[in-house]
Amino acid sequence: MNDEINVEASPEVFVDIKAVAAHFAVSVSTVRTWIRNQVIPTNKVGGQYRFKLSAVEAALLHNQNA
Repeated sequence: MNDEINVEASPEVFVDIKAVAAHFAVSVSTVRTWIRNQVIPTNKVGGQYRFKLSAVEAALLHNQNA
């Protein structure tokens, strides 16, 4: 039996707005501006925004190159 865990196959977790701000070294206010201007993709869970960091990074790179 193979007990190894394939990390790449693990699903990406959703993070909150504070984690996005910390990851990209910006303020929560900046992340809220990105949301309001539809710069980054969001998901709402229980009335709170949740994000996949890879999707946010891809959106920011796309907008930077546009």
